[in-house]
Amino acid sequence: MHRRFDQGRKQLSDHTCSVARTARVLALVLLLNAGAAALRGQTGGASIPGPWRVTAFGGWYSGATPYVVEGAPSVEVKLDACAEYGLRLGYDFTKAFGLEIAWTHASPKVTPTGGASGAFGQRQLNTYEVDGNFYLTHGPVRGFLMLGTGGANTGSSFGGVNFTASAGLGVEIFFDRRFALRLQGLARSTYGNLGENETIAYCDRFGCYNYRSTWYWSGEAFGGVTFAF
Repeated sequence: MHRRFDQGRKQLSDHTCSVARTARVLALVLLLNAGAAALRGQTGGASIPGPWRVTAFGGWYSGATPYVVEGAPSVEVKLDACAEYGLRLGYDFTKAFGLEIAWTHASPKVTPTGGASGAFGQRQLNTYEVDGNFYLTHGPVRGFLMLGTGGANTGSSFGGVNFTASAGLGVEIFFDRRFALRLQGLARSTYGNLGENETIAYCDRFGCYNYRSTWYWSGEAFGGVTFAF
């Protein structure tokens, strides 16, 4: 009788252990499925944002050295590095390509180079451009190559709006389908928009500012918040 009791207890124990193992396996499977579903939901939602983009940004303008002030002797003049800000409105035609229109504003001081002291005032630099974004990756983190063209205006009495072209790299990090962090850097080349036999960019009380060369370079780095819809 004792032998039958021990056998029954052993069978019950084995059955209990088997049920427990099965329960643990089922719980693990359910947990993994739930985690996978949550991950698919987050990634899927973030990887299919609306095609329209609005980005407000702020950043840094590198400055440039576009001018020479005529005198005895002539002095090279630069636009100092300073903060910038602006807005971008874009539309993605496909997962690989989109277009943006952009406005960027900076207020650099105009100062002489070569260690000379003082400043020749301040310019209001507004840049308007159309950019093409070529997306290199897809999903919630999107790297892209940007190529753009447009015009830069310093409010000069001569020259008007100067043609500008830019190229850069950036990344958008989507937290959900609507909001993303955007980081970008670019290099810009600007043309002195002058007619035949003209060299003067503008004049003020310090003298007349001539372009040093036909093209001058600058750089920008900025970050912003993007809203997609």
